[in-house]
Amino acid sequence: AEQTMAKIDAARENYRPAGLRSAILYFVLNDLVAIDPMYQFALEAYVILFTHSIKLSKDKKIAVNNIEERLEDLNQFHALAVYKYGCRAIFERHKLVLSLHLCTRVIRSQNDLNESEYMFFLLGGVVLDRSSQPANPAPDWISQQM
Repeated sequence: AEQTMAKIDAARENYRPAGLRSAILYFVLNDLVAIDPMYQFALEAYVILFTHSIKLSKDKKIAVNNIEERLEDLNQFHALAVYKYGCRAIFERHKLVLSLHLCTRVIRSQNDLNESEYMFFLLGGVVLDRSSQPANPAPDWISQQM
């Protein structure tokens, strides 16, 4: 019985990265409520979607050589399923925001997102603290708003 429990624990630990990715994807959908209060996704429906992804991703692959390949297939299949599921529920004008949010959250979870570049992308070249800036060299033709 203890050997069986050890095997089950080891198998469960192998799938932890897929669980982490699915949690990230759920919270991406959950964050959409900040765009429009109508965009609310139930955890129960998401669990059904994840279970469906597990089943269908296994069915689409003929043979899996190792656990890493299985995790990659599962993560890719489920990310696409979440995107399609989310796109069915949101307005056309918000689909690009969903795509960006999905990508940045996944990249951030892999520690591959340069936060300063991402914040520059979101906020633009806005200077919040002008105390460290040099004085305006030509105030007569360069306004402070530039």
